[in-house]
Amino acid sequence: MIPITVSNPDTGTELSVMGLIDTGADSCMFPGFIATALGYVLKSGKQSEGTAAGGHKLVTWSHKVAIYVNHPDADKRHIKLLNCPVSEVAFSEENGTPLLGATNFLYTFQNITLLYKLQIARLTIK
Repeated sequence: MIPITVSNPDTGTELSVMGLIDTGADSCMFPGFIATALGYVLKSGKQSEGTAAGGHKLVTWSHKVAIYVNHPDADKRHIKLLNCPVSEVAFSEENGTPLLGATNFLYTFQNITLLYKLQIARLTIK
């Protein structure tokens, strides 16, 4: 889990949350409350159907966001990811933790080191 800020690029509205680095996810997926907090109407985005963990069907709606990694020692301080353009991210009606997958997030980094027992994630920007 890492602290992130998700931003609506059209309005500048931001929400800081904890995100889960999910190396098994093809793309990022966030719960719908984040879309609402950013000023989007969840179901007004482009609708898609996919399969979630466990094989169950999942309907999502895409909205444009920018993702920032927050500095772990200070509130409201964030570092904008270099080479990470504003992109469409899937939002679902299901509650849960924001998942940070390959597209829109993990591909931004040159190297990711997870020290699981120490609860440390090291992210090296390209």
